[in-house]
Amino acid sequence: MLCLIDLLGNPGEVQRVYKQHPSDEAPSVIRNGRLLGSLTPLRAFGDMRFKWDKKIQNQVFGSMGKTSFAGLKEYSTPPYLTAEPEVATYQLRSSDKFLILATDGLWDAMSNEDAVFFVHEHEVNKKRALAKQKVQ
Repeated sequence: MLCLIDLLGNPGEVQRVYKQHPSDEAPSVIRNGRLLGSLTPLRAFGDMRFKWDKKIQNQVFGSMGKTSFAGLKEYSTPPYLTAEPEVATYQLRSSDKFLILATDGLWDAMSNEDAVFFVHEHEVNKKRALAKQKVQ
């Protein structure tokens, strides 16, 4: 269990998901560091296959001729995913230059340091371009 928590990087979210499902379902709820072995985020818009119960999935996806998760043996106690936001507050200080708001996709692609460097370089290049325009 510790390696899964380390892999996902957010033990509070992992515990929240585990608490919402029977303990005998724990091995399949988060498998290979992913929700039902498929999805990395534990909160998201969309991804209704992780939210709807079997009856609704069969109605909606069946009417479109698509496969739902309802037939998977590990899909026993939906919902597995929530769109309820995790809200955090941060008091901006005068020394702060910018604030990065991002989804898991950004953090899958770059570290905190890389994101800060990217934004900082963008700001520097933007100022250079504006200065160059004023000179011309």
